[in-house]
Amino acid sequence: MIGHGTRIRGDVASSDPVEIRGVLEGDCQTSAHCIVREGARVLGNIEASALLVAGEVEAGLLRAEKV
Repeated sequence: MIGHGTRIRGDVASSDPVEIRGVLEGDCQTSAHCIVREGARVLGNIEASALLVAGEVEAGLLRAEKV
């Protein structure tokens, strides 16, 4: 989890679920699900098995089996 008020600059890779409540400036790749919560921001590509976006995403690529 990237908590509210946290800013990460760099890519995140995980086999576990990823939940973003803060800011991620980089790509996110997970073989599980990715959740971008309300108020969160992602400036990068996202690849996940399932993707839920309630926040803001600026990406060139969003890839998921379920959105």
